[in-house]
Amino acid sequence: MAFALPVGALALALFNAPAPYRLIAEPDAQWRAGQVLPAGGRAMVRSLSDDAAARTAARRTLESISTSSSSSMPGVHRYRARAGDEHGLILAIGRYVLVVAAPDDAALEQAIAAVPFIAPNAERSGVAAMLDRHLWGFVAGILGYALLFILLASRTLAWAARRPPLPDVPAAGEADLRSRLLALDFPGVSASVRADGELVFERAGEGWVEQLRLQFDGNGNVVRALSGGSAQWARSLGHRFDFFKYWWRTMPRGPRSDQVAELVQSLGWVWQPVFTFRRLIGG
Repeated sequence: MAFALPVGALALALFNAPAPYRLIAEPDAQWRAGQVLPAGGRAMVRSLSDDAAARTAARRTLESISTSSSSSMPGVHRYRARAGDEHGLILAIGRYVLVVAAPDDAALEQAIAAVPFIAPNAERSGVAAMLDRHLWGFVAGILGYALLFILLASRTLAWAARRPPLPDVPAAGEADLRSRLLALDFPGVSASVRADGELVFERAGEGWVEQLRLQFDGNGNVVRALSGGSAQWARSLGHRFDFFKYWWRTMPRGPRSDQVAELVQSLGWVWQPVFTFRRLIGG
């Protein structure tokens, strides 16, 4: 819901928003041959049979241009051409398609303002204006919301995945818990203790490693479990490159994590999965 509702509301606002420009006069025939506008701009108008045909023609006009970036809303397309760094607006307005191009964004706005038969729509929605004028700020807002969503979802998942100790079981000492965990014998799984006290269960194959890492909090009798691993590929182009891919998992799924969790609970400790997002490259 946290993801679908904002997206749905945004789509509804965009598709029901008034057009950014309105037609205030019929364009003269001279505009069909193209006109030079202020600030190095130029414009051309095509006449179609109806509004639907104009929207289709506007979309196809954008598809015919080699662009480095573009943004689209119903009947309105802005682009930046790959060749020559030209900035442009393709507008389906009534049964007409208007194409305005200029050397940069400022010049484009001047050129649009100089077209005599269109005017900005005062009833235009704020969302549509933001997408049209501040696309990169809007994208940054979406990315920020996605990051916040991931952080909140991770905290919620950690709460939901927490396993309390078995009822009426006194908590064992940390040293006893560690020795019992190290005594576990799983085929193909090795156990080791790092210098910082973290206990690691590891299973490895050709080109991949899977780990279950355990951190101990003796104050709250909590075992924090993190899972991860890596896959390694090598390619030779005069040098050898190793690429490590780390992933984020919704549940710790390291070697025999369920059995490890049951042992932790049976000794009166809390099993607490930890959810992290690690960089895709570099660990």
